[in-house]
Amino acid sequence: MIYDAVERVHAILEANFATDMAALLTAKSLTTGYVSTVTVVKRRTAIHEAARGDVNLATGPRIGVWSGAAVTQAKIQDGRDSIVMVTMEYVARGSDEDILAIQSEVAAEAIMMSVDVMHGVNAAIGAGLPIGETTVEIMRSSHASGQDYAQDIVTVVTPIVSRDIGL
Repeated sequence: MIYDAVERVHAILEANFATDMAALLTAKSLTTGYVSTVTVVKRRTAIHEAARGDVNLATGPRIGVWSGAAVTQAKIQDGRDSIVMVTMEYVARGSDEDILAIQSEVAAEAIMMSVDVMHGVNAAIGAGLPIGETTVEIMRSSHASGQDYAQDIVTVVTPIVSRDIGL
């Protein structure tokens, strides 16, 4: 249930995020200083990724996909229905706070475009519904914290509804 949801979301983000981000940046006429590339990692938080490596805009931000909560039931007849809360955290650093802020806002949209396509993928029977169930939050830091860069973390939490028909 949790394992399958994380694997499913990771695969979708890895397949779609860069293309969606590039399309959004182009549609919004945002070119200089913005990037569409990202490294997507499983079972890692944004804070963990920021501590582990370089997440600068110039070298590529990261998205951590993880889950720590699910609501489920005992398996009956043909399967077990579950709602798994999956967190997708985008982390990026940059020297220009204005570019970083816009980059993060567009990244939130690109992540949501991946949520949009999660219905019916690998036993998912729903994602991000109904309205109000998916949350998007941007946490910003600035140079004032004593660093030579600013860092943004975009956190998207969405429910993945799935049916486990395996073991």
